[in-house]
Amino acid sequence: LLLALADGTRGKRTIDEVSLTDALAMGVGQAIALQPGVSRSGVTITVGRFAGLSRDGAARFAFLMSLPITAGAVIFKWFDVQGEGGVPSEYLAPFAWGIVASGITGYIAVWGTLKLIRTRSFAPFVLYRLVVGVSILMVLATTLR
Repeated sequence: LLLALADGTRGKRTIDEVSLTDALAMGVGQAIALQPGVSRSGVTITVGRFAGLSRDGAARFAFLMSLPITAGAVIFKWFDVQGEGGVPSEYLAPFAWGIVASGITGYIAVWGTLKLIRTRSFAPFVLYRLVVGVSILMVLATTLR
C-alpha cells in the first residue's frame, strides 16, 4: 500500500540526481526488508519514490543497490562451499552453467521490469502483493494448512 501511495507522487528526478541522503534513506529501506515478507526492491523503490525519484530512477537505483548484497552473498557462499571441500569436479560444469543461466535470467527480469514501469504504474505489483498477503493470512486463519 505504501508503494501505491508513493507511486502517486510526481517524482521526476533521474538516477543521476540521487543524493547521499536519498541513498542512505533507500539503504535504511533495504534494512527493513530483513523482516520476512518485505520485498527488498519494493521497499527500496517506495523510499526512492517518496524521495522524488521517477519510477525509472527509483527502480534503477534499487536494482543497483542489490549488486553489493548479491556480491556479498556469492562471496559468503563461496567460502562456505570451500570450507566443505569445494564443488566436486563432476558438478563444476553444471555449477558454471547455473551461474550463467542465473545472470541471463536476472538481466532479462530487470530489463523487463524497467521496460514495464516506464509506461505503467506499480499497481500490478501492489495488487500481486495484496493478493498473496491476504491469501497467506487466510490459509493461516483456517484449517487449510
